[in-house]
Amino acid sequence: MNEPFKLAFTAIAVVITVLICVVLQVVLSRKPNKLWGWLLPAAFFIISFFIGFSRLIFHLGGPGGIVGGDFYLFFLANVPTIIMLSIYFPIRHRAAGKGEGLLLALKNDQEEDKTG
Repeated sequence: MNEPFKLAFTAIAVVITVLICVVLQVVLSRKPNKLWGWLLPAAFFIISFFIGFSRLIFHLGGPGGIVGGDFYLFFLANVPTIIMLSIYFPIRHRAAGKGEGLLLALKNDQEEDKTG
């Protein structure tokens, strides 16, 4: 297979996988049992630990050394976890009956604390 076709196929596969994960997270977050919404973030967090520990076990040091490279890799591996949690929390907040955005709700709560 030609190199540009491999790259295009890989890019399309990654985009489709990301879209499937986002749609699945939205569906799971809307379920009445809130534990279903934690499934994908927990899975991605566990995967990030496996990535970090495999670097420590096999001593794969990068330009920042083992420790610097591991912190950087751990942060990068947790990007999907952060994305999944940023989908989960607003959906669960709306499901709680607030019907408003998370930031607006926090602002309203703060205003109520000041007045009451």
